[in-house]
Amino acid sequence: TPETPEIGYYQFKLPLSEIETLSDELGAPTFETLSDHYGGIAAGDRYKKIVVVSGGRTEEKMVGTSEPVDPGLARIIARLDRIAASATQHPRRALRITVAQATINESGIVTIDFQLVGSGTELAAFVNPATLAGSPGLSLRGWPDKDSRDVQGGEGFGINLDTILEAASPPNAASPDVLQLTPGQTRSFHATARLRVRAPETYTTQLIYQNTSERAGGRSVLVGELISKPFKLAVPALKQ
Repeated sequence: TPETPEIGYYQFKLPLSEIETLSDELGAPTFETLSDHYGGIAAGDRYKKIVVVSGGRTEEKMVGTSEPVDPGLARIIARLDRIAASATQHPRRALRITVAQATINESGIVTIDFQLVGSGTELAAFVNPATLAGSPGLSLRGWPDKDSRDVQGGEGFGINLDTILEAASPPNAASPDVLQLTPGQTRSFHATARLRVRAPETYTTQLIYQNTSERAGGRSVLVGELISKPFKLAVPALKQ
């Protein structure tokens, strides 16, 4: 959530009444008959995927953000969203992100110092950000720091971070594909990129870490999109 930028695995026991209500909603009408957006979700659109396993059968539904949602499916999603919100209070292994400092010089080089923090009760394994340089795996997005109604198309930006180093790593050291954190442990990173935007201007900015593969380096790793809390980036007049 925006209040707690975190991805991970969560576990808690549902009350029997909640299980019975959810079971009723999945059966009336039958979940498999509900229409969804499978095959029609635009590239880059956010989506939700619901998987129901029962009696050896697996049914899967996907919904995006640009089309109306079947009312029956919408009710199920709303209930699952409430359950998920409760589950986030019970992390088993999770990863949080915080931005410690963000600066930009007159040449347009933006520098981000950030931390990844382990949460939950178990060891958390995740893709090493230092292996994601130049890819969408670690990116920065921003928009002018003004009322959203006044922001015009093309005024925002999105860039991939070009150089990513773990603060504790020796110079020129090889970066392992996977890192791990115990609950409460922190690992710090330093990232840079060149930003070409209208300046001088102050931007509301977010750092985004993402991984879509369940395995890396032969290990199971955390999956998801981890978005930092918004922070301000004051861009000076840039040298041409």
